[in-house]
Amino acid sequence: MYTIQTKTLNKLSHQAAALVAYAETNSEFANILYTYTKQFINLQKPTTVVTPSPYLFPIDTETAAVRTWWLMQEITLLKPKKTEEAQAVLATWAKNYEAPKDLVLGIVGLAIIGPTLGLIKKRKKGKSQMKVILNQHELKQSQKYILDLILEASTGLLGNELAAVSGQANRLDPELADWLFAEHDTATSNATDREIQKILTDLQAESLPHFVIKRDNAISAIAIAPSVSYEFLANRDTE
Repeated sequence: MYTIQTKTLNKLSHQAAALVAYAETNSEFANILYTYTKQFINLQKPTTVVTPSPYLFPIDTETAAVRTWWLMQEITLLKPKKTEEAQAVLATWAKNYEAPKDLVLGIVGLAIIGPTLGLIKKRKKGKSQMKVILNQHELKQSQKYILDLILEASTGLLGNELAAVSGQANRLDPELADWLFAEHDTATSNATDREIQKILTDLQAESLPHFVIKRDNAISAIAIAPSVSYEFLANRDTE
């Protein structure tokens, strides 16, 4: 699997791959994605295939459309060298996509997405939820200590993401922007030393955005970005 760390180049390419994979399962969104990405068809980009993480798949068409707008914004704002891999992923898909002959959807139809930066009214509760996993040994500490640890993990992830976009909060990915500006929902769970290490290993293998707090060479907490689907933790014994 193609892996990424924290570089903008890699993050964008994996988001692009997740959108492309979702488009293969949702014809309505595929039309939307093609409207945005057909501009890349004639670019001299190498064929690029990035294995998408299923845990980055959008949960619905609305979420996918907002993410697409955000991705296109980043491609426009950043230097071409930093976005060429994401563009290549999109170009590879667009070249092979057979658009319906009667496709009339245009960017005008999605114009409201841009200015809202993901803050669309009546978004479903819990869509943008930070997830924080605590090592079980930390549960012996005071309530204040635990709350501070949760805050440190969630704001640590936010700080990393803000640093990646030069501190411009309006460039955060849509789900994280929702969490910051609108919802602030944070789900917590706990895990043993072995379980939390496995979670970290899987996050790294899937190239999913996260933030780790280590104390005395042990993992104390992991924050997982709102863009990562609930399914990542659904089958784990972390309660």
